[in-house]
Amino acid sequence: MPVRIAGRTEMVSLTTYNQLQSSNALAQNMTNLARRFDGNWRPEPSMVGNVAGQIAANQSTAAQAVRFIHQTNPDALPQASTMSIVAPQGNPVGFVAPRTAPNVRTLRTEPEMQMMIAQLLTGARPLSKPLHNGMPYLRPDGVIVTIRESQRNGVTIDLSFPGSREPLVKKFHFLQPKSKSFLWSPETKTMTVEYPFPAVRHVKLVDFNSDKTIEGRDLTRYCEEQVEDPSRAEAEDFSYYQKIFKNYFDGPKEIEAAMRYFLGYIMSRGYAPMNFANAVDLTHEYGPITKYGLRPQEIIDNLIADWRSRGCELFEPYEVMFGWEHDCGLFMEDDEEEPGT
Repeated sequence: MPVRIAGRTEMVSLTTYNQLQSSNALAQNMTNLARRFDGNWRPEPSMVGNVAGQIAANQSTAAQAVRFIHQTNPDALPQASTMSIVAPQGNPVGFVAPRTAPNVRTLRTEPEMQMMIAQLLTGARPLSKPLHNGMPYLRPDGVIVTIRESQRNGVTIDLSFPGSREPLVKKFHFLQPKSKSFLWSPETKTMTVEYPFPAVRHVKLVDFNSDKTIEGRDLTRYCEEQVEDPSRAEAEDFSYYQKIFKNYFDGPKEIEAAMRYFLGYIMSRGYAPMNFANAVDLTHEYGPITKYGLRPQEIIDNLIADWRSRGCELFEPYEVMFGWEHDCGLFMEDDEEEPGT
């Protein structure tokens, strides 16, 4: 895709484009924060000839701003562990937005987000390999912090802690106005807005008889909470859901039944498989996953078959995600099957 830098047009990959956008947002936010301490602060000028140079210049601007704040106001950016920054005394910063996981936190103001970024970048070094289409940094305690620009949530912070335990905080969003939901009309091939939910699709829910609960909620209520709010922040990693089922249900058969019920429920309401890697245009942060098929029931059956072929092990993080169809540009074909209830 074309990007214009220093008066020249350069063709870059989607990953590089997203890195550029994320680095622009990072540099601007850190510049704005530095100017809260000194309105005259300016980064050192740099010569930029291509996209890679612009990304490097943006990273340099962010680093200079963080260094300036740390040097002139050391109390504002103390050297601290990641957990003491994101959850001082065990209390996570921010709040949990409706229908989001407890470890996905939302910050209310731009200064709060900017200060969180600056604290996390203090003492961190940039990594060359992009993660989540953003700018990754490695902190001294081994935590990878990725700053990226999300189409729906603006600047987003992703945290990757070493080890396999689910972290107390894994992501920060910035509070955004609620977005409208969409409804696709196959007859007119158009989208209409302001419907509370996408069209309910014909997916037959499997029978699931179990008295086990997820944090005190039966499986149906848990499924409802995933789709009740059409402005739910972002697509969620499928491996996150798999961990939930593995923790609360016993053995492959019960876990499979729970997954089938869950997938049937969310896909009947308009969820679709997607991930960052498959994004192919600038209008969507995610790209559709079509290798499992295009009809909801077909996707569910093939996804479960893939899971079985892996020995019932978890999928890789962010390999498969689930969010609203329109977030990735996919509109699944629908069979006139017995509708779920």
